[in-house]
Amino acid sequence: MISASTGGSSASPLSTAQLAGSAGYISPSGFTIYVLSSDTFNASTCPPSNGFTNVWPVLVPPSAGEQMSTGWSSFVRSDGKTQLSYNGWPLYTYSGDSVAGQTNGNGITAFGGVWSIARPGMAAAAGTPSNDYHP
Repeated sequence: MISASTGGSSASPLSTAQLAGSAGYISPSGFTIYVLSSDTFNASTCPPSNGFTNVWPVLVPPSAGEQMSTGWSSFVRSDGKTQLSYNGWPLYTYSGDSVAGQTNGNGITAFGGVWSIARPGMAAAAGTPSNDYHP
């Protein structure tokens, strides 16, 4: 069982839970949120082909017009879908997590990078997480 808390602001679209030893973001249904080290600021490096979105479903933003706190944004992917991002990092869930709170995707190398749990305070995306980001 996971213990979730709000992200600290009513405008934060995700809650946090203790994941692999420290706070990490979870989806509204309690599933772990991940980032891919090869992604760039508000741009997914993975095309919707090759089964990518079946394995790593993209996280959609809250309802249109809903205000989000600083650091949260969204962008339109090459397939036309809108994806939620945190500090520029595109956010995903992992199909290998079968119950809320699992972190089976953490540390996987696939689709051109390493997958890590999305955590509060992550440095802004450039190409890889900065030294300030410790998954």
